[in-house]
Amino acid sequence: MFQTPQGLTFRNTPPETDNQTVTPQMLQQVMQRLLETFQTPTATNMASTPLGQTTILPPIDRRKKYHGRNLDNINKFDGKARNFAEFIKSFDTFVGTTDIADDEKLVLLRKKLDEDSLNVVRGIENYEEAYTVLNKMYNNTAIVKRDIIQDIRALPTVRSYTQVDQMIKNLGVVRSRYNQLKKEPQQRTFLEFEFFSLVWNKFPKEVAEKSGEMADEPGRIHKFMKDAESYVQSWQKTLAAQESSNPTNETSRVRLHNTSVDNHYQSERESGFRTNAWGGPSLRQKPMGEAWRNNREQGYRQPQQQMATPGQWTSNRWQQQQQYFENRRLECMFCGKPHLSKNCPLTTKQRKQILIKEGRCIKCLGRTHETNQCMSDVDLVQARKLAFNTSQAAHKISKERIERKHKVLQLKEGDLVYENLTDESNKEKLESVFSGPFEIGNKISETTYEIKLPNKIERVHIGNWAPKRFLFMSWEWECGHKIKDWLANRSRIDQDLSTDCTNSIRDQRTEDRRMAEIDYCPFMELTINRLVRLVKTNQGPKK
Repeated sequence: MFQTPQGLTFRNTPPETDNQTVTPQMLQQVMQRLLETFQTPTATNMASTPLGQTTILPPIDRRKKYHGRNLDNINKFDGKARNFAEFIKSFDTFVGTTDIADDEKLVLLRKKLDEDSLNVVRGIENYEEAYTVLNKMYNNTAIVKRDIIQDIRALPTVRSYTQVDQMIKNLGVVRSRYNQLKKEPQQRTFLEFEFFSLVWNKFPKEVAEKSGEMADEPGRIHKFMKDAESYVQSWQKTLAAQESSNPTNETSRVRLHNTSVDNHYQSERESGFRTNAWGGPSLRQKPMGEAWRNNREQGYRQPQQQMATPGQWTSNRWQQQQQYFENRRLECMFCGKPHLSKNCPLTTKQRKQILIKEGRCIKCLGRTHETNQCMSDVDLVQARKLAFNTSQAAHKISKERIERKHKVLQLKEGDLVYENLTDESNKEKLESVFSGPFEIGNKISETTYEIKLPNKIERVHIGNWAPKRFLFMSWEWECGHKIKDWLANRSRIDQDLSTDCTNSIRDQRTEDRRMAEIDYCPFMELTINRLVRLVKTNQGPKK
């Protein structure tokens, strides 16, 4: 006789056979009973194992029997890591801890997996190995975080307290994910900092503003969840009381629900019947009655009834609006911090990734359409830039083409040339009128020559075949005595900068005006520099 650590007493032989010999078979039976006793499941060894550690199969309870009807209590696994903990717990309760064979457990496990998770254990014939692979796969911290983010972002945004039904649905999903993350120490940073940025817009902004003083603090998410639950419950009770106090209005809840823009227009599209903001028929759809038509023809006008929205004419409406704008917290749409979105320190690439994750339009940052369907004129900036670069490229190409055709004049001293000395507005013929011939006195550069002008200039028409690229000329005039030659620079643009020297050397004054200016000038009293300045500025001496 001996006693176990749990206080159980065993005898080596039955009481009626104390004098019999102890056989090995009897000892084996006793050890088997001891083993079953120590394997009785407790609250400690049935606890879920932390993430990252080796998965241990739950102990078998010999007292539990498998029943096929219990298989219906296990929901099929949808392949999402956020739901794996609930699935594996129910599977262990009804199948994993029973005394059926491991092959049968493997078959039942595969039957409760979806296509994606079934591919993870496909080809594995050992139940323990398949169980371990699934735990390591769907208990991964990164995968759980990814699935939770996708689940939260799929929830619609709530902007008004009238969307009570949607707030209740959002609260159920958010509360479930909040409790799941709260149990895992590895997800603490994600829960306290990133999780709030995902769920704050799933409820009206009044809920987030209530914990605005705790911005960037780790404990804000916990206060936010309490505020969200109390907010939803209070409005649920308020609207229920309004419905019970007004039993004649059976569609009050529907009308309140239809005040949201999305539900209002969605109901119009589905029914094809236009409604007003309160869910009733629109006045534009009402047919014109016979009596009303007759009154209108006779000069009568039916009085119109205006329906005021709730709180429109209340005495404290102005105070409520003023308080809202004072308490509104500035928040960046990219990082959520209190600064303007245009001053966000994030890079352009990081901002684009945030917009894509939130389903916003990259051009106008809106939520109601995709980027390829945006009607914003942001593309005009890029189009103007492209047009400017294209026009500059065309100008450069045309300049190069003209310069290739340009011929440098090879003239020498003593050659006779003609020069255009008339204004285009004073042409006597359609083609240019030239004067000359003039004698080249000196070569200044490849495109600049000094020509000698006589006392009397004859105007002749010689056509376009004559060379016209002469930028300097000298004046020789007799006024009581001979004055030395005067060199007047008529060039505005050098050859390297201009591709059309003809326009640059074309004088803008007529021959008669120039001769009149020089004829009047008192050369005995004027210096050469003064005369050059007068000619360059196209101004003659005052009479």
